[in-house]
Amino acid sequence: MKKQIFVVIWLQMISWVCLATASSGAQISYRHPHLRLITAVNIPTSFLTDETVYADQQQVYLAGYNGRLYVLDRSRRGYPVRANLALSSRALRSVRGDSATIYVTSDDGNLYSIDKHKLESSHASVYPRRTPVYRLGLESLYVGRRIIVSTGSAEMTADPHHVYVAALNAEPAFELSGQNSSVAATYEGSTLGTTSVYDQDAQLLGTVLNPTDLLGRPSAVNLLSDGNALYVTIPGCCGTGIAIYDARTLSFKEEIPLPYTNVVSVSGNWLVAGTESGTVDIFDLGDASQGPVASINLREITGHTGPEDIEVRSIWVDWSKRLVFAASSWGNDTSRGPDLPSFFVLSF
Repeated sequence: MKKQIFVVIWLQMISWVCLATASSGAQISYRHPHLRLITAVNIPTSFLTDETVYADQQQVYLAGYNGRLYVLDRSRRGYPVRANLALSSRALRSVRGDSATIYVTSDDGNLYSIDKHKLESSHASVYPRRTPVYRLGLESLYVGRRIIVSTGSAEMTADPHHVYVAALNAEPAFELSGQNSSVAATYEGSTLGTTSVYDQDAQLLGTVLNPTDLLGRPSAVNLLSDGNALYVTIPGCCGTGIAIYDARTLSFKEEIPLPYTNVVSVSGNWLVAGTESGTVDIFDLGDASQGPVASINLREITGHTGPEDIEVRSIWVDWSKRLVFAASSWGNDTSRGPDLPSFFVLSF
């Protein structure tokens, strides 16, 4: 009897140890993700702004500087181009979507709408709908329960409760409604160096003082809101890191010191950043001061190590599949060519 009891206790202890080991292993894997390059694709154009990549479960959409929308097939190895649509003679700036429609903004001032289901069919003819909005061009794009676009060179982001606008020349953002995309609300742009914050009724709540660059100068910024915080970066050569503000109080919270950060994506306690140096970095926002928990240098891993070969300007993260889709500025006149990739897929 005693022997049987001992065996039972021994087996139970082993099961506890195994369970604890498995749980510990899962936690380590989760808290210390590893970035791995899955594929690098040569798309023959530059992707310069922070919203030029968007993805759903079937496809990836890339808004090119050459005025073309590239649609890539996620179900096939290597992410081949399924469709290549010439939308404009001017640069495309942002691409976003919902369950039925893909929306694209352009320097030509038009908002393009494309039936997503036709893009998913290899036999359907695709006829984008073009809606003139602002003659000086469109930039940022928010697609949720409402559609909001920024005009000119203004940067805009939104969440279900706020709209944020940072402008160089006080350009506004517009909320659009109806089949004709008429202007339902206007969000006036701020002056250089600040971001204006509005509620969902287009009432001004206040302004945020943007971070300055490495030389202390006000600069153009990229914006992202997850509803809880506003994340501000300075794209290009001269940003000091990622400035974070409380979305409710608009007060400054902290700065993550990652120089030359162009763009970020956030989910829960995790932040993914793309930099002008060609890196993709993952931070645990619970302890961001300790630096990234994972990082990958796309220049080094691809062998394209020129100073402008790979600059990560836009990212889209599929958090459920743990995939990062990143787009680059595609080098310069010396390095640009069929061997230089401009689109990357990473897993973590």
